[in-house]
Amino acid sequence: QLHITRQETRCRELERDLEVKLAQLEHERADLSRERESELSRIRVDMLRLREEEQRELTSQRREVEEQRMQLQIARDSFGDAMAEAKVARDEVVELKAENKRHVLQ
Repeated sequence: QLHITRQETRCRELERDLEVKLAQLEHERADLSRERESELSRIRVDMLRLREEEQRELTSQRREVEEQRMQLQIARDSFGDAMAEAKVARDEVVELKAENKRHVLQ
């Protein structure tokens, strides 16, 4: 009988120890879960910040490219105008030479 009483007492002690250990494990699991959620939240915030920075950089680069395109078009237009003026000047030179030649021959 004494042996059975000791076993029952030991069994209750083990059950209490197990309950304490289970409570500790549950507490640790909850802490780990909170830490994981907190870390995920930080990662999300960092990713959003990085995405916004990349979007700003991309927008800036697009503006820069558009500005360069406009400057290139202005340069092309100026070059085309200069070439047209040069052709007009060459044509005038040819005309003047021809006119000068006629005057010399007269």
